Amino acid sequence: TYAGAPVLEQALLGANATNPDGTALIKTWLDKLTAKGYDSADAYIGGKSSVMMGMSMTEKQGGSDVRSNTTEATPLIEGDDAAASALGSPYRLVGHKWFTSAPMSDGFLTLAYTGTGKEKQLSCFLVPRWVSEGERNAGLRFQRLKNKMGDKSNASSEVEYYNATGFLVGARGAGVRTIVEMVNHTRLDCLAGSAALMQIAVLRAVSHTCGRSAFGTVLRDQPLMQNVLCDLILESEAASALAFRCAAAFDNAPDEAYRRLAVAVGKYYVCKRAPSVVYEALECFGGNGYVEDFPMARYFRQSPLNAIWEGSGNVIVLDVFRALGKPEQAAAAMKAVMAEAVNTNNEALIAYTKGVISEVEVLLKGLYAAATKKDRAQAAQVEMQGRVVAERLAIALLASALGGYGDKAAVSYTHLRAHETPEHLVCRLLLEKKKKLMNNKREKNKRKTKRQQKQI
Repeated sequence: TYAGAPVLEQALLGANATNPDGTALIKTWLDKLTAKGYDSADAYIGGKSSVMMGMSMTEKQGGSDVRSNTTEATPLIEGDDAAASALGSPYRLVGHKWFTSAPMSDGFLTLAYTGTGKEKQLSCFLVPRWVSEGERNAGLRFQRLKNKMGDKSNASSEVEYYNATGFLVGARGAGVRTIVEMVNHTRLDCLAGSAALMQIAVLRAVSHTCGRSAFGTVLRDQPLMQNVLCDLILESEAASALAFRCAAAFDNAPDEAYRRLAVAVGKYYVCKRAPSVVYEALECFGGNGYVEDFPMARYFRQSPLNAIWEGSGNVIVLDVFRALGKPEQAAAAMKAVMAEAVNTNNEALIAYTKGVISEVEVLLKGLYAAATKKDRAQAAQVEMQGRVVAERLAIALLASALGGYGDKAAVSYTHLRAHETPEHLVCRLLLEKKKKLMNNKREKNKRKTKRQQKQI
C-alpha cells in the first residue's frame, strides 16, 4: 500500500486536463491510500475512509521478465486517442496473472499491453475491486490462493482479467517506468522486513540463552555461544542500520545516487543473509527450535521470501549493473558509496571501501568496452562476476551504516564478512548491551507482576 502511493503521486504530477474525472479518481485513491486508520469494509472506495493496494505484475510464462507478458488492455473511449491516453482513462483488461500480492486489497497496480504492432507497449493500470457503488469489478476473477511454504497470513493469488475494468496510471506505453517506483519502494520493504526478521530471531536467541543453563553454565556465558551470539547481533544491527539509512535516502532528493544503488545492493545481500541468521538463531534453541510450539520454525519458513520477492538474486544483480550502466551513473554511485565510508572517519573502512570501488571500476570498464564493441561474450564474463560485486558493495555499505556504533563496529563487520580475522571486542559490547536490555525487561515484568498480585 505504501509503495503504491508514490506511483499515483508521480502520475498526478504528469497529468493533463484531458480527463478531469480520471485525474480526480486517481487523486481520491491517493488520498485514501495515505489516510490514517484501517477500513476493513469490502466496498466501493467512495464509501471507505481508507484503502489498501496490491500488485499484480508477473505472468506464468515470464516471471520477472514482464515484457513477455500477454495481458492486453483496450480503451473504452473509442476514436479519441487523446482521451484514451489521459490519466485515469478507463480500459478493459484481458489476461492472467500468476502472482497477485495481497488479493484482499481494494485495488491493484498491474501491467498490460496497449496498442498494436509497433505501437504495442506496456502500460500501467489501477484495477479496482469495486467500480462503483454496489457494482463489483466482474472481470476481476481470483482463481486460487497460493499454497506457500511460509508467509501464509499474507496471501498471494492467481487472478484472471476477463474484461476487467482498469484505469490508466502514468503515460500510455510507460508501464515499466511508471510501476518501477512501486518496485523500488517494495524492495526497501524487503530489506527492512528481512532486517526486522533477523532482529526478532536474534532477540529470541539472546533471551533463550540468557535463561538456559547447560553443563553447569548459563549458555550466554559459554565462549562458543558468545561467538555465535556476537556474530548474529553484529549482522542484525548492520542490517537494521542499512535499512534505516536507505529509508532516509527516499526522503532526501540529494541521496538519489545512493538510493538507486544501495537499495538494490542491500536488498540482494541482507535478504540473502536472513535465512542463515534465522537458522543460527534457531539452532540456539536446540531441538526446541525445530518444534512448531516455538516461533523459530515459522521465522525460518518466512526467511527466504524477501530474497525472492521483487526480484530474486540474479534479477537484482542485473539491476545493480543497470544502476551502474553509464559512466556518469557509476561515478555518482561510487562517489556516494565513498562518502558513506568517509563520514565514519574510520581509516580502515575508508581503505576497504576504496579497494572495493577500484575492483568495481575495473569490472565496469570491461562492461562498457563490451557494450561499445557489442561483444556479448565479454559482457557475459563481466556479468558472471555480478554477485561478487554486489556482495562486496553490500559489505562496504553495511559497515558504513554501522558507523554510528563507533569505529570498532564497522571494522569488525568488514573483518567478519570479508573473511578476515574478527575483532570480538565490539561484539561482546553489543552482547552486553542486549543482555542489559533483556535484564531490564525482566525486572520491569517482575515489578508489574508484584503490583498485580498486591491488587488481587
